[in-house]
Amino acid sequence: MVDRFESVVLRLEQLAQSSLAASLHALSLRIASRSEFLATKRPHALVQARQKRTLNIQSSLSNAMQLCLTRLASSLGSVESRLESIGPMEVLRRGYSLTQDSSGKVIRSIKNVREGEQLRTVLADGTIESTVECVHE
Repeated sequence: MVDRFESVVLRLEQLAQSSLAASLHALSLRIASRSEFLATKRPHALVQARQKRTLNIQSSLSNAMQLCLTRLASSLGSVESRLESIGPMEVLRRGYSLTQDSSGKVIRSIKNVREGEQLRTVLADGTIESTVECVHE
């Protein structure tokens, strides 16, 4: 009977240990789950995650701005070249001239000129002062 009693006690101890181990394991899992949940809610972790995201966005914006500036610079260079090619000095270099009366008004027609009037003609490399001798239509 003592053997049977010891056997029952031993079995009860095993069941208690097994139940306690299972309970401890379940509690351990719950604690781990809660810890993971709380880790995502920690302000420090949130700040770090948002800082990382902000840096990524900042980098993307910087790259986009650099690309945009490069394109604008290229476009500006093209427009600048076209403007220079039709600018007044380029026109004069191609052989044209600009004639003005004594007050600096541009002469656009022979109707604006009288015999004896002083004129100034601007060329690419300088100016010519002249007097109108005759006007032909």
